[in-house]
Amino acid sequence: MKIALIAGEASGDVLAAALMAALRERRPGVRFIGMGGPKMQAEGLDSWFDYSALSLFGFAEVITHLPGLFRLRRQLLQRLTEARPDVVIGIDAPDFNFGLERRCRQAGLPVVGIIINQYPEQPNLAVRTNPEVIEAVSGKPILAKVPVIADLASEAGRNAL
Repeated sequence: MKIALIAGEASGDVLAAALMAALRERRPGVRFIGMGGPKMQAEGLDSWFDYSALSLFGFAEVITHLPGLFRLRRQLLQRLTEARPDVVIGIDAPDFNFGLERRCRQAGLPVVGIIINQYPEQPNLAVRTNPEVIEAVSGKPILAKVPVIADLASEAGRNAL
């Protein structure tokens, strides 16, 4: 089994590394490809690109990096379509992943997502991490909605995986 994972920030790296460890327990021969950080790489990810390219803050920084982000998305899509993973899992980073995942589906690749609940204490923003809303907007099934990443240190947070 070959699984593609796409994470673009430290919280996604932590979450995906935990997912990889759990999947390896169930499927010892699983192979991981895609884009992620040091924790994912320590779990065996063959990371094709530096995930820090997605760690941008503020409108001005994003605008100045748009050409590189579009190039990265095209290159990642090309690698994914050539590798033909059994599933592509986007971990958070919706501004980047939604467009990539749409193109993956168009290329015939199965896609699921994982979202991190970034707004637990702000109910008016909770819709932004509501799985049903994200499924409707992105067209991808949501594999899991994870508590705030800091909660992964607790047993309840780990059980959410």
